[in-house]
Amino acid sequence: MAFIAADRIPAERPLRVVLTGSECSGKSTMAKALSEHFNVPFVHEELREVFVEKKGILTLDDALIVAQRQLESETKCEVRSPNMLITDTNILSSCVYTHHYYADQEGSAGMQEFDTWANQVLQHHAYDHYFLCGIDTPWENDGQRDQPHAREELHHKFVEALKHLNAPYTILNGEHNKRVSKAIAVVQKLWLNHM
Repeated sequence: MAFIAADRIPAERPLRVVLTGSECSGKSTMAKALSEHFNVPFVHEELREVFVEKKGILTLDDALIVAQRQLESETKCEVRSPNMLITDTNILSSCVYTHHYYADQEGSAGMQEFDTWANQVLQHHAYDHYFLCGIDTPWENDGQRDQPHAREELHHKFVEALKHLNAPYTILNGEHNKRVSKAIAVVQKLWLNHM
C-alpha cells in the first residue's frame, strides 16, 4: 500500500477522530458511545449501505465509490458538528480493505486510480487521532462480515498503515467500558490541545 503522510492542519476545522480496525472489532459501538458522550453526531460506515445497494456483490470499482461516499458523509457531518467529528472508519479503512480484498488486482488501472485518489485525500484531509479497535471481541456474523479468520492479519495491516502515515493512534482492547473510558480520556486531552 502506498500512503502519503498528511501534514497537521490547524484548529480551523473540527477535531477529527476515527474508529478503525478489523471487522467486528467494536468500531460502530465505540463511535456511538463517543458520539453520545460528547453529544456530537458520528459518521456511519458507508460500506454497509453500498453493500446493501449492490446486494453483496462488490468489485474494485465499488471501492472508490465507497471511499468517496465516506468522505462526502464526513463533509456533511462537519457542517452539523463544526467542533468535533467522530467517524466509524474512514479512507484509511477503505485502503486497507481494498488492498486486502482485491490483492489479485494490485497494479491494475482500477487499483492505481483508487490509490491516487486515496493518497490525495489522506495528504490533504488530516485526522487528529485514530482508535484502532482490537480483535479481542467475539466475531459475530451479521450477513456482511465474511472473514473471521483474517481479523489478526487485518489488524496488523492497520497497524502498518497507521505507522506508515505517521498517524497518532491508540489501540483499544478489553471490555467495552474499559475501551470507552480510555477513548474518552484521549479525546478530552486532544480537545484541550485542539482549542
